[in-house]
Amino acid sequence: MWILLALLLLLTACTAPETALPSYAYKTEEVRLAYEVATKYPEIGEAVPCYCGCVRLGHKNLRECYITPEGEYTEHASRCGLCIAEMVESYYMYQQGASLKEIREAIDSKYGEGYAEPTPTPQVG
Repeated sequence: MWILLALLLLLTACTAPETALPSYAYKTEEVRLAYEVATKYPEIGEAVPCYCGCVRLGHKNLRECYITPEGEYTEHASRCGLCIAEMVESYYMYQQGASLKEIREAIDSKYGEGYAEPTPTPQVG
């Protein structure tokens, strides 16, 4: 019986989600993915500027559309298609082996014209 209980506890621990996301992060699969990326890969969002106009909110990079500098989730990105698109595109490039610098260049090239003023994200070395 103890073996069965231990096995059940181990199985539960292995399948439990690593991070509980806020309810608004589950609007769609794409929104959920973007919030998971912002959570698990902070280096991506911190290297990429956001072009949605959130600079007026004081954001410094794309990650701040998801998670504040204090570490709290924010609902902003869940309502912004551009924030979601940038994070998901960046993640796919990252998974394909692109460096943070290459990702930054691709996002700047795609969104640099015709969109709002970007966040003041420092260039990647």
